[in-house]
Amino acid sequence: MKFAINPFLRTILIVAAWFPCIRQLYLDFNHSHFFDIAFPALVLLASIISFLSFLVDYVRYKTDKKPVSFAPTTISLLGIAALIVTNHHLKQQDKTPTVFYAYKSYEWLNSISIDFRENGTYKCEESIFMGDRYFTRGRYLIKDNIIYLDKSNFYDLVKTDKLLMKTIPKNVKVKKSNLLTLLFGPSRPDTLPETYLFQLDHRGDTIPSAIVLRLDNDISGYHN
Repeated sequence: MKFAINPFLRTILIVAAWFPCIRQLYLDFNHSHFFDIAFPALVLLASIISFLSFLVDYVRYKTDKKPVSFAPTTISLLGIAALIVTNHHLKQQDKTPTVFYAYKSYEWLNSISIDFRENGTYKCEESIFMGDRYFTRGRYLIKDNIIYLDKSNFYDLVKTDKLLMKTIPKNVKVKKSNLLTLLFGPSRPDTLPETYLFQLDHRGDTIPSAIVLRLDNDISGYHN
């Protein structure tokens, strides 16, 4: 009973309840779980503790008539505000327009992608089918046709910090259902260029065993 009434002890308990929520929010920013109950459970527990503390504060205020009785409740509100501000700040980092977007599918429906943004940052994502998603963020620089990353070895898939942009023609057969096609056959295939990212080693040579990412020029604007 003394623990429930003592404002100082309740304040410590409230801080101890909301701090793990903010920490878990940071952790989830770089790792999205397919089935995540940790963060909702922590927020629910902290909310229950704050609500019970508010009831105690309210009873004390009716007796003492002093606003200081709501000091633990004020700490609860600060904890909630800190969680909201942190969540907003983290989400703002992913709201920069995309310059270009590269991706590669592997092992059935798993994939890895890199989102290059206008502000010189990138977000590398590994997505596991029916599983978790992992994120790595950093900065990049483009010189000539080479992209320099500030990190390397992303999920054992992108093993280097240098990516060579190379455009390769792709043959696409154009189907035309008209009289000329029926009389003379289909027209010659159009040559449409596609850009790929090849991984380079420390000598500037392509790594034959490394995956090659394809640039999707249709993706622009925001990509979260």
